[in-house]
Formats: sequence, structure tokens, C-alpha cells
Amino acid sequence: MGRILVVNAGTEYSEVAAKVEKLNKQGGPFDALLLLQPPSEVCAMPLPTYFAAQTFDGSEQEKTVSDNLHYVGPTALKNINGLSVLLLADGADSMHNATTDVLVSAAPLGVGEDEKCARLGLRVKPKYHLFAGKTFEKYRPFVLNGCSHATRMIQICEKGKGKGKWAFAADITPISEMKESEVAGGRMLYESVRPRGRKRRREECWFCLSNKVEEHLVTFVGRNAYVALAKGGLNGSHLVIVPVSHVTGCTDVDEEAVEEIEEMMKGIDRYYEKKLNGRGLFFERVKGKGSEARGTQERRGIMHMCIQAVCIEKSKWGEVVEEMEEGGRRLGFDEMEVRDGVEKAESCMQEVRRRGWHDSFWARLPNGRRVVIECTDSKSVGPIFGRVVAARALGMGQRVEWRDCVGTKEDEEALAEAVALELRECMGT
Repeated sequence: MGRILVVNAGTEYSEVAAKVEKLNKQGGPFDALLLLQPPSEVCAMPLPTYFAAQTFDGSEQEKTVSDNLHYVGPTALKNINGLSVLLLADGADSMHNATTDVLVSAAPLGVGEDEKCARLGLRVKPKYHLFAGKTFEKYRPFVLNGCSHATRMIQICEKGKGKGKWAFAADITPISEMKESEVAGGRMLYESVRPRGRKRRREECWFCLSNKVEEHLVTFVGRNAYVALAKGGLNGSHLVIVPVSHVTGCTDVDEEAVEEIEEMMKGIDRYYEKKLNGRGLFFERVKGKGSEARGTQERRGIMHMCIQAVCIEKSKWGEVVEEMEEGGRRLGFDEMEVRDGVEKAESCMQEVRRRGWHDSFWARLPNGRRVVIECTDSKSVGPIFGRVVAARALGMGQRVEWRDCVGTKEDEEALAEAVALELRECMGT
């Protein structure tokens, strides 16, 4: 892992050398300091410092210009504690074609008129792309074509001339050392979007993979959705299926994602049947964009569609039906009848989408039967209704509250790794 500090202090670096030294003592030590703009004067730096420019002091030759300050030429590839770092001067190009951990340049790849930088970005497929701008901004990660990892673009504003950070520090694991859990099935744990179509991430959402989610719980990743252990699950095989895009219900997700999610449900069912001698209870509390009854999380914009899957052994299938119907009656849903859905070509999600029930609940029971209901102002089910049904059917009433069931991170990591190995065998990929 390499630790780098990247700064955009204009051209007057002598006055920030002391601040960089302080940052190095407080947050370091860093392996290197990277400058987004070349200095206008020679000054000593407190740690190894690199910058690129078309020319420096009348020359394009790489050289050390003062203590710890190194000019690399118009472009250069550096190895910094295992990190491959490509530095690119404004207007320069590079013949480098291999995948690179970090790209540092004056212009963002694929943005504006700098076509050379755009082409270079497609060739080197950086894990991090750091560049100068008027404000500090982290863009939503995206995946370039033919790439197995995500690219993060971070714009750093110039000191004294913009809003936000002029220095950015990062601990970066080289792509060559990334764990299998970070790249599953050849796809990264981030939404695949074009660089020009960036959207600001929903920083508070627990399920958006571009945020600081607990990625150690992830067990399988597809193109449009991923599978993870449920945090504080009822048992060790309690899983969640989550679309990568930030949507609040199955009524808002696109058809391609629906198809992939339903294939994931089939794979999870195979896993439950082959490995655990049971079948899945799948359910979702739908709160789509058209919902009239908005909860606190929805108003804050952080509710994320989540389908839960709980393995039910065959001897408990009858209890699931009884608990589902009894729970519905307690809430005023006399019509909450568990219907025969084995022969129906239309899935629960497809029915909810066809009916346009943005505020609803659906469940596909382990025996193939189904429940699909619309919620209204007068009759509704809570966000944990499905979990309550499953807990009571399994005789786990004491585990209804997920916060009471959270294990240690070490236990979660070990369980997720074991589940991931068996689950992937059943996913048909």
C-alpha cells in the first residue's frame, strides 16, 4: 500500500512547505508528495516530491532541482512504494499503455477539450485520477470499458482561489494487490457509468457502494446489483440483494436490473437448497418515488431498495404461511392471502411494477407461493414486517431487532468469505 499526499498550491510552494511538513507529521508519514502544478521557484521539501511540466529551467530532462524536489519531465511513470503513479504535464501526452494505480494531471480525463488526456485515460485505466480545478470534488466512481476495477476522479482546488481542500491524502492499495472480494466476477463494487455522466453520490446511504459501506459483507457482485450478508442477520445465511443504482423500490429500477436480480434470487435459492437443505423467503418493502407515505430515511434521500432473503428449512414452510397471514390480519389486511404463484409466469416484482404500487410489500415464500399487497394511509406494513414473519416462523423472536444481532467484524468477514465461495458456485456465472 502506498501513502501519497497531493497538493494544488498554485506555483508558490515555498510558503506551503511548512504546512506540508505539518501534514506529514500529523497524518503521515507519506511516501511521496505530488504537485498538480510546477513550482515557480526552487525550494526544499520535507518529503520526496514530484512534479511534471512541459519544461523546467529550459529543459525537458528529468532532474532533482533541490532537496526532495524532483522534476520528472513532461510525463513519467513512478513506482512509489508499490504504487504505479503516472504524472502528466498540462498539454502533454504519454505512450504509456499499462493499467496505472494513480494518474496525476492538470486536466480531467474525458472532460473538456483535452482529447489526448481522454485517450490516455482509456489506455491506463487508473484507479485514482487526481487533477486541478476550481473546487474540491469527489466524483462518483465509474468503470471504464474492459476494466475490472473502478476509477475515482478527485478534483483538488487551488489554495486560496477555490472552495474546499487544496491537499488530498490517500492510502491506496495497488490494483495488483486487490482482494478477490473487491473484484467479484470480474466486476468492481461500484456503479458502471460514463465519466461524462457523473452524479453526486448520496453520501449518507448505507447501501451505495460508492460510499463507505461495509464492503466486507459483500458476497457476490453483478453488473446491476450485488448480494451481501444482512447486517445483524437472523442467521448466517440471511442475505440482501441490492441494486447498484440508488433507487428506493423495485418500481423504480430498470428492466435489466430486475432481470439480473431475479436471476440472483434463483442462484440464492440453489445455494439454500444444495448447501443448507432449505429454500428462500424473499421479501421487499417497496417505497418507490411515487409513494405518498414517506419515512424519515426517504425524506433524507437515503432509503435504498433492498430485497431480503432468509433460508427456511422445509419443516418451517407452514409456519411462514401462518405467520404471514396472521401478521397481515393484525395490521388490518384481511385480504393478505398467500396465493399460489408456482404456475404464474409473472413474478412478484413484475406484478408490483405492472400495478404501479410504489408503496407496497411483496414476498415470495419458500414453497413458491406469494403475497403482494398495496399499502395506503389507512393500512400499511412497517419496514421490518418481513423480518418479523421470518423470525417468528424460525422461532427466533428474540432476533427481530437487527442491532441486537450484530457480530464482530472478524466474524462477519469469516462468514462472508465462506458464504461467497459457496454462493458463487450456485450463481451460474
